[in-house]
Amino acid sequence: MLLNDILENLKAYSSEKCCKHDKQYTYGEFYEIVCKVYELIKDAPKDKPIVVYGHKEVYMIASFLACSFLGIAYVPIDKMMSKERVKFIIDSVNPSFIIGDCSVNGDYKTISFNQIEEYYNYEDIVRIDMKPEDVYYILFTSGTSGNPKGVMVTYENIDSCVKWLKRISGLESHIDNYTIYNQAVFSFDLSVADIYLSLATGSNHYIGEDISILKFQKLYDDLKTSNSNMMILTPSSAELMATDYQFNQTLMPHLNQILFCGERLTHKLVDKLYQRFPDIKIINSYGPTEATFAVTSIDIPKDYKDIIPIGYPKDDVEILIVDNMIPKSEGEVGEILITGKSVAKGYLDDNNNSKFIMYNGKKGYLTGDLGFYKDNKLYFVSRKDTQVKYKGYRIELSDIENNILSIDGVRNCKVKAEKSDSEEVKRIIAYIVLEENADASKIKESISNKLPQYMIPTLQFVDSLSLTLNGKSEI
Repeated sequence: MLLNDILENLKAYSSEKCCKHDKQYTYGEFYEIVCKVYELIKDAPKDKPIVVYGHKEVYMIASFLACSFLGIAYVPIDKMMSKERVKFIIDSVNPSFIIGDCSVNGDYKTISFNQIEEYYNYEDIVRIDMKPEDVYYILFTSGTSGNPKGVMVTYENIDSCVKWLKRISGLESHIDNYTIYNQAVFSFDLSVADIYLSLATGSNHYIGEDISILKFQKLYDDLKTSNSNMMILTPSSAELMATDYQFNQTLMPHLNQILFCGERLTHKLVDKLYQRFPDIKIINSYGPTEATFAVTSIDIPKDYKDIIPIGYPKDDVEILIVDNMIPKSEGEVGEILITGKSVAKGYLDDNNNSKFIMYNGKKGYLTGDLGFYKDNKLYFVSRKDTQVKYKGYRIELSDIENNILSIDGVRNCKVKAEKSDSEEVKRIIAYIVLEENADASKIKESISNKLPQYMIPTLQFVDSLSLTLNGKSEI
């Protein structure tokens, strides 16, 4: 299984490039860090997860693996997340350890990255305790209550995902000096693909710079330095990279494929990429966190004229279109139901698990996404509820709304996603009615403290929210 392949690669390719962040690490150097973390946490209880806190450090990935070899679930938290969310997640999982430089109220054992670096009493890893049914990681994603939900993904789930990724990418065996570029933070499930596909194939994992419109030249310099062969991106991040014509084959001469996931892929972006990278392979995919990164894929050829599909289901899942659990015919729109090996164990909070069901004897997940089949290809239409995809992140509008409404001085609030003609989310707007004498600047500060950066909406302060005849807001 996956961990056996990774452990074998860590030992077999000791002198080859493994991952690059603050510096380039070989597989041997990276394996040494994994062994150190393993030794430091080897007596941790198996039934309590371990939080790994940081921002795209190599030490985070090493900690993920050490936990996994020991059969312990890990919980990634990015330090860019608001303090309130960090505290909520840590309190929810009640970890045995927090690895990383995290200061949070509570009686938690901590191991800093400096402690790992300075530790010397470690041995070779000779056994893997993780079982297929064990929880491999817990990823927190936006929830309707105003608090994030922890998705429990099993070892069987991630093993199935990586086997499929190898096949659709053509990386079924080791290729010397092959480099996979990382865009996403490690608390976002897009990163699962580049982390584990790299480790499972003995490839180099290049951890990219944070994308910022204020640092374009730094971004392009980083892309050039990466010398990447493959990128796993959201369409929004690719759009940002393509803002300047520097993002082309001259900058990245070895880039041969991009795997997209997380948002709707547009013809405009596909055409632009083929102009810049004439020989590239573009793969579109789809899947929620609850189904382990992605469950469909399709190659999008040059000059593709039809509506861009999200693809064909992976081998060990079945995807149905249903309405109140009744299957729909081809061409009819309904809710996307995923069943099979990719479906996660459930949410950490049992009270939230109504979307996880049994269907025809298989575990299933009702996504809340609307779609349809045409010629055996799956197409995405829109969300069934208030959830949207924005800049690659899955966001519940009601999550933002509930957080803003909880702030003293806010009388009422309505959050809306502003979309383009192609149904792509351009921005998220919060219309806020303040209590008398409330300070708008303090409200803004409270919102920035409550929400992750990617969820902070454009704020518009209004006198009132107009209503329709049925009592709903017109906004």
